Amino acid sequence: MVRHWSDLHDPIDRHRGIVSPLDALSQIVDCQPVHIAVAVLDSALRIGLLDTEGIQTVHGRVARARRWMLRELDASAQSGTESIVRTVLRRAGLQVTSQVEFAGVGFVDFMVGERVVIEVDSEAWHGGAEQQRRDYARDLELAARGAIVIRVNYSQALYDHPGIVRAVLAALATARGERFTL
Repeated sequence: MVRHWSDLHDPIDRHRGIVSPLDALSQIVDCQPVHIAVAVLDSALRIGLLDTEGIQTVHGRVARARRWMLRELDASAQSGTESIVRTVLRRAGLQVTSQVEFAGVGFVDFMVGERVVIEVDSEAWHGGAEQQRRDYARDLELAARGAIVIRVNYSQALYDHPGIVRAVLAALATARGERFTL
């Protein structure tokens, strides 16, 4: 275990032994890997624990070298695993658009390029038979429209970043009509 000590800016709740949310989020930015920090801050935005003013506060509290990642936040992320995948793909130099809507299909997690759709599945939301049936129907409709769909599960989102990037790069090559090596 590594202990991280930094100055706190807000009073500690001594009765409960906790620091303020903004102090905790600032320390996460300074101490965690980029993809984890972005996922936590995206989640904080999504649930209303963080807003524009809070982002500015965190910006002023974190190391200069880490401030850039605050520009990567996206309140539209539906889960931490989505945030992780988005961050990994962007850090690989890919342009990723979040929450793209297709008529008759609904929203997809990400688009890369004109044809590559990426869906990030969790066991909780995509593990049941009925949800899988809906996911497969969506995939068929997207494929019928010319999309290349890549599904990423929880374990891959957390632990197989090179595999995700490799799959997306291969899908982009396929979309451009290029050959790629299996």
